[in-house]
Amino acid sequence: MIDLTPGMVVPCTIEKANPDMEAYFVRIHVDDLITNKFAVLLKKDAIRQYRAGEPLFAAVKKITKNAVFLSQYIPHYAIAMLDMVYRDEVKQYDIKFCRFGRIEAGKIRYCKVGIFGRAGLMSFEFLQSIALKRINEITKYIPTPYFIPGHQVETPKKSIPPNEKFVIETLRPAPVEKIIKYEYVPVPATEGYGEITLWVPLEYVPFFAGKRLSNMVTAFKMTSVIYTVIPVDTYLGREEKPVSIKRLVEEMQRKPESSVPPGKPGQKKIVENLEELWK
Repeated sequence: MIDLTPGMVVPCTIEKANPDMEAYFVRIHVDDLITNKFAVLLKKDAIRQYRAGEPLFAAVKKITKNAVFLSQYIPHYAIAMLDMVYRDEVKQYDIKFCRFGRIEAGKIRYCKVGIFGRAGLMSFEFLQSIALKRINEITKYIPTPYFIPGHQVETPKKSIPPNEKFVIETLRPAPVEKIIKYEYVPVPATEGYGEITLWVPLEYVPFFAGKRLSNMVTAFKMTSVIYTVIPVDTYLGREEKPVSIKRLVEEMQRKPESSVPPGKPGQKKIVENLEELWK
């Protein structure tokens, strides 16, 4: 039997869908074999609600002594689904999917996907027309995607800072053409975070920031670049208070990773009940 490793995307079936628990219990299939470990898909890591018996794909997120934890939100899963659904476009346009980020702010749900290869030199508008060709199919697996041009043929490396055009385009669907000016300090991801400051007309700032700065945070996760937006009142000719995610990034670094929201049953509790629920 093939060993499961983090990031591996596998077909599986919902075995238990207990509405009282914050997780689904899943059977994983690898080369037509069923793994001998219990698999858990936390409901917060599932793209939608499932019923017992439903087939699905998911990626291995973490492997513990007692269970395999799956996710439908980590980049490995999203990239695999994109490669599967857009396989014809991948060949036709020379598309390389890389850099994935998702946004969930209330009822707003979408994701951004960095596009490289020959298609990485195409316009945002043309890439969106490609995305729309299979929008009904891809949204079965991931939120509505925005294809972000990478402005380079080769996929980016962590040892090389992302090019400034990609750093700016990652803020889409914000109207990046409205940016007045910017200053970019590139830093390889292996050495720390780069920084970019953008001067934007006051009325467009909400589009760049997103709800609770979600758009800027997602761009940061895709580029390892800290974003600061300086609102400019073009009528009065003055700058307003900057909007930055620098403090948020610092808090994210200090905050221990928590995979279960406060008040929800933790992974330990779920694993403790696995054997009983699996029967």
